[in-house]
Amino acid sequence: MLRFLRRQKRDPKEVIRELFGDAELPSFPSAVMEVLSLLRSPDSKIAEIEFKVERDPGLSVKVLRTVNSAAFGLSKRVGHVGHAVSLLGRSRLESIVLSVAVSAVFPQKGESGFDYASFWATAARRACLAKLLANRMHPITEIEAFTAGLLQDMGIPLLAMQKSKEYLKIYASWQSDPLSSLEELEHDALGYDHTQVGAIVAETWGLPQYLIDAISGHHTWGGEHHVEEAVQLVSLIRDSEVDDGSNKLIEVGMSQFGVDETVLRDLVEKAIEDANDYYAMLNQ
Repeated sequence: MLRFLRRQKRDPKEVIRELFGDAELPSFPSAVMEVLSLLRSPDSKIAEIEFKVERDPGLSVKVLRTVNSAAFGLSKRVGHVGHAVSLLGRSRLESIVLSVAVSAVFPQKGESGFDYASFWATAARRACLAKLLANRMHPITEIEAFTAGLLQDMGIPLLAMQKSKEYLKIYASWQSDPLSSLEELEHDALGYDHTQVGAIVAETWGLPQYLIDAISGHHTWGGEHHVEEAVQLVSLIRDSEVDDGSNKLIEVGMSQFGVDETVLRDLVEKAIEDANDYYAMLNQ
């Protein structure tokens, strides 16, 4: 249903209303919107960007913690936002701001029975692994791959919030069966899936096109952007104690991308370490 609606170029907000009725969806704080606007404007000054970020202490602290986390492994510590802009560039800093902002508007806990903590811990692992994989396959995209890896499944917490009882059963069924497809289970029960919902919401938020494409296509192999290669690989990592998907990722990484098995196993282990550091930062 949603693919048809998107082909017809309908207002994504109208589509969301059809899916969720009048339920209020998460939105970015005005401070975040102002920062993103400045980062995207070629006429804005670094000092303006730094001032806006620092006006929101929570955003400022988390952006700097993210940049300085083990996941990024920078050789020099970034001391202020202006330094981050100079070091990373606007578009890459925008990716980091988005990773902080989007994760902040979703709950870390909930009353529905959905395990948000486990979901975000897995998302952090995907993000860190996507960055490590991108560093080997196409280094210039590693920060974008990190953000796309973190947010690729953002449709899941949206569905858990809006369709709590029904969705909890769908998600639990997928977690217990390593061979099942979450998208197929969602389509059977709801008529649409988390990739479609996530992409529509990303569009309403005005997220960059590479993120919209990564969210909508992370389970569809092939794509126009190099960032999608790493994102599609890490989509094999599952939020499940039965099978976390690591072995499948290694198998596909070897067969489709020619990455050495030992290298892949080392990256998977390194991603777990980096993700623990990053996830702890997200929850501070």
